[in-house]
Amino acid sequence: MYGTILGICVSIGNTTGILVPYITGVLTETKNTLEQWSYSFYLAGIVGLVTGLFFQLFASAEVQSWGLAETTTANKPLAFANEKTALKTCKEAKLTNSNGATAPITDGKEMRTEL
Repeated sequence: MYGTILGICVSIGNTTGILVPYITGVLTETKNTLEQWSYSFYLAGIVGLVTGLFFQLFASAEVQSWGLAETTTANKPLAFANEKTALKTCKEAKLTNSNGATAPITDGKEMRTEL
């Protein structure tokens, strides 16, 4: 429902981008003064303000039921008792130290390579 309200507000607000050039042309047809130009900017501002207030009054930030992710066993993260258990269960695991370097693990022991 609130997506519909947002769509209506944005549609009305964006029509100023289409209508303002035409209205500005009508307003400044006879005189090309700052006062005439300011009317078109005031009109665009008023339309933006009214649609923004409309959205603020009728919209909500509540999470909708259709917006919640379904939790199934397929997308649940695996839980391990500790890091060692996790490393034992993954044969191609890599051990990462605090500086971000990685080393492959074979049979639970870190392989070291000399440079």
